[in-house]
Amino acid sequence: YESSIKAHQLSLKILCNIYEKPHPNYSLLFAASYSSLGRLYYFVQQYNESLEYYFKSLLMEIQFYKQPHSDIADSLNNIALLCHHVGNYEASFYFFLNSLVVTKSLLQCSDKKNQKDNNNKDHSDSNDDSKVQEKSILFIEALQEYIAGLFDSPSQEEEIELDHLIDLSLGNT
Repeated sequence: YESSIKAHQLSLKILCNIYEKPHPNYSLLFAASYSSLGRLYYFVQQYNESLEYYFKSLLMEIQFYKQPHSDIADSLNNIALLCHHVGNYEASFYFFLNSLVVTKSLLQCSDKKNQKDNNNKDHSDSNDDSKVQEKSILFIEALQEYIAGLFDSPSQEEEIELDHLIDLSLGNT
């Protein structure tokens, strides 16, 4: 795993050199790199690093999609699994629940779209669909605002906030 971590870190460094600052159009490249590093650090039981990269991946996905997406649900699920693994069941439950909220909204939107395509959709279903989508977008916006506050400007205070969030997620309060 160590050689894989080094290779992914080099890849991320190259991405950062090419794009200097993560551009919205390339957010998914950064998100994939961050997620891969998160997974590798998880496998070598470096949970603080793993969680940091999972959160960075989540932030990039939220910035790119700006609405519920399966990648966001997957990142929330990865964070939940890590929290569960280290015994922080409260944080795990929170992230699992939010992953399910995003996934449910995607499934409901997909079901509604299929119904519409089959001309079986009525006006009340349309209202239900828009309410679910609106709640999901509000959740994503709130999560984006919170996480973006951790990464926008790398001040010492924000590093402390990220460390605090990681500690909370790992149950190190």
